[in-house]
Amino acid sequence: MARIWSGTYLMFFLFMLVAHMLNLDDEPSNPPTAIEVVSFVFVFIYFIGLIIGWKNERLGGFIAIAGTLGFGVMNPNAPDLVGYMAIPAMLYLIVWLLTRRQLRR
Repeated sequence: MARIWSGTYLMFFLFMLVAHMLNLDDEPSNPPTAIEVVSFVFVFIYFIGLIIGWKNERLGGFIAIAGTLGFGVMNPNAPDLVGYMAIPAMLYLIVWLLTRRQLRR
């Protein structure tokens, strides 16, 4: 489930990024504010964590959680989005914990 959620989020993010880059509107976009740039950096860190999680659940989960927390601090008015972002990261950490427990036996 962690890989399915993260793959879905990655595809949606790439779709939105391409759509934004194409900028099919005739109106020019305003330059991003400092908060938007920092928020985007945290989202980028989050997605790097999701990608890393495909091979290393622990490292990817912790990186994705860090990106989620940073994004949440920068955007306190978006608790729902932060909650949805945390789901695949938490699933990666759960998989890591369960795998670690089975290896001990």
